[in-house]
Amino acid sequence: MSAAEPTSQKKRTLIVHKDESGYGLTLSGDKPTRVQTVRINGASHRSGVREGDVILKVNGQQVTDSDHIEVVKLIQGGSYVALTVVHTSRIIPEARVGYEGVEMEACRSPTASITGT
Repeated sequence: MSAAEPTSQKKRTLIVHKDESGYGLTLSGDKPTRVQTVRINGASHRSGVREGDVILKVNGQQVTDSDHIEVVKLIQGGSYVALTVVHTSRIIPEARVGYEGVEMEACRSPTASITGT
């Protein structure tokens, strides 16, 4: 376990069914991709996805070494998605230490809103 992974947090697998507004979340970052925002009462919120969740797997496929675009494509691919996540509210300093020792860009992280069709 790395220093960036909170020891009190456990992995959760959440099934999110897309609704008329989409999945209702915005993702940010690469390797790993994190949940930046969750629309209140949206599909992801109702399923238990939280802002700050780190996405470990999408539909059972490990994505901690996947870039942002790959993760977005995997999520957008169907009417529902299984997300395995771990929540961290830990503030990552500009030293760029990321989840499981992966370096993260401090200010240039890509983002994508996963809503609509």
